[in-house]
Amino acid sequence: MRLIVAAVLGTLVVFLWGFITWVVIELWSDDVRELSPEAAAVVMSSIEGSIDEAGAYVFPPKPALDDPDDPDAMAAAEEAWMEQVRQGPTGVLLVHPGGTEPMRPSMFVNGLLLEFAGAFLLAILLGMATRAGAGYGGRVAVGGAVIGFAVVAGVLVPGNFRDDPAGWIRSGAGDLAMGWGLALVVMSAIIRTPKNARRH
Repeated sequence: MRLIVAAVLGTLVVFLWGFITWVVIELWSDDVRELSPEAAAVVMSSIEGSIDEAGAYVFPPKPALDDPDDPDAMAAAEEAWMEQVRQGPTGVLLVHPGGTEPMRPSMFVNGLLLEFAGAFLLAILLGMATRAGAGYGGRVAVGGAVIGFAVVAGVLVPGNFRDDPAGWIRSGAGDLAMGWGLALVVMSAIIRTPKNARRH
């Protein structure tokens, strides 16, 4: 029962943290910025005329080769593409060509369910640590290691290989670490060794 209670409270902490930081105080507003209306109009107009399917699109694209078996042509095309990347601009577009309903209820429901799934998995690990003899500090250490792994593997590593802007990496890593870190503090206090077990 304590696992469920801890998972529910952890979910609420993470959800409220996200709402407060992204909507109320806009903590990451300097890291995740909006295009100007003029620039947005140009980009949206270009997307409307050239992209039909929702997805992630990288630019600049690698050139198509007339003869992919020609090593000289391949080397020249690769060098031309690398020079384009060096000169910029470069980026990744996450596109819904037909638009999407903003702030739809299903988005919040799915978010809560996914956060509960994550909190429940964390609660299981904290419970295992408790049964192995870990106290409050030990549970926080175990949970902190899990959160640290998630930051490194889920944000820093892909961000490095995509060459993401520093602000995007900072907001993703900071939001994950702080939101789930707060949840961990609460959950670690709830999941503890029962008194009758401590007597034996």
